[in-house]
Amino acid sequence: MGGGMGGGMDMSRIIDMTMDRYDTNADGKIDTEEQKDFDERAARMTAADKDGDGAITREEVQSYMDEMMKRFSGGQGGGEGQGRGPSRGN
Repeated sequence: MGGGMGGGMDMSRIIDMTMDRYDTNADGKIDTEEQKDFDERAARMTAADKDGDGAITREEVQSYMDEMMKRFSGGQGGGEGQGRGPSRGN
């Protein structure tokens, strides 16, 4: 069931590890108290809270990770898409 990303871990395993690490009361969401334990990298995940309720669910983490993978793999155009290196040698 792994997507076509290749390399590294399975995305569902990364999500499991994220939830295990931060959802300390095991209620299925990372609430604002639990988010206080985010390191600098995880703090970016607050953008995953799509419904704005202050808690990040497993589904929101999944959606956020999917978006990030698309961006980093060049799937989303945008302005900053440096990924594969120059196609023209300047």
